[in-house]
Amino acid sequence: MAGKQWKKQEIQFLKDNCQKMTCSEIASKIGRTTKSTQHKYLQLGLEKRKAKIGEIVNDWKIVDIYNQYNGSQNVSMAKIESTINNKEKTVRLSILSNNQIGNPVVKRPDTIERNTTHGKSRDPLYGTWNGMIARCSNVKHVSYDNYGGKGVKVCNEWTSFDTFFKWANFSGYEEHLTLDRIEGDGDYCPENCRWATKIEQSINRRTTNHLTITAFEETKHIIEWLHDPRCKVGNLALRYRIRAGWESELALTQPAERKSKKNLKNWMKDNYPNILKEYQDSQ
Repeated sequence: MAGKQWKKQEIQFLKDNCQKMTCSEIASKIGRTTKSTQHKYLQLGLEKRKAKIGEIVNDWKIVDIYNQYNGSQNVSMAKIESTINNKEKTVRLSILSNNQIGNPVVKRPDTIERNTTHGKSRDPLYGTWNGMIARCSNVKHVSYDNYGGKGVKVCNEWTSFDTFFKWANFSGYEEHLTLDRIEGDGDYCPENCRWATKIEQSINRRTTNHLTITAFEETKHIIEWLHDPRCKVGNLALRYRIRAGWESELALTQPAERKSKKNLKNWMKDNYPNILKEYQDSQ
């Protein structure tokens, strides 16, 4: 069905204002759709209004206009800067010509303060705190069964990140340390938590078998020996050697035969299942 016929007055208004007003503004004035007005532009061979350098559109001042190839054609671009703050950006010129750009909004100081809680969401401690909360309260968390599912809770004062942050910095926190509960079945609270290395935390894990080895006139947990440069074997081989009665220093320093981990596990399963279970529990 044919559209409503254009009146002479409408066409004249379009011709008179095509360089003064945007297509949508003209369409609104004469009571037509933007699409219909755009079609009339093409029929009459009229050029749409183009924004010019120095023009201000919704508090944005055009400081430069240039062409940019986008892979298929040249596109007119404009570099603009805000007249009310120091913002700058680059947009398509057509966006300015059609008055489709919003104002450079300036947030009031009281709005910023109201929308900011502690301002530390990117601090590594926030990740530690958030993980602690999730393990104990989010049933969908991958570790919930080992924490919240077993009754481990976060004390009331630590539900506030600011309070946890202050405790952390007064209790020896450093970036390479991890949050460790002294009693593995206890809650997360100042009395039951400390900052520990990953080795110390592994030793304190409830599933760790507390095997100590004395060698080189030192007595250390097996996990500490595994991180000692004098130890030349892995966890499973070292446990087997100690249980099999090897001399401690030889068990630590004698390189293991080159066997795949899978074959070694199968051999241990057939011959020393208890030692294999102890190793698996420590992981």
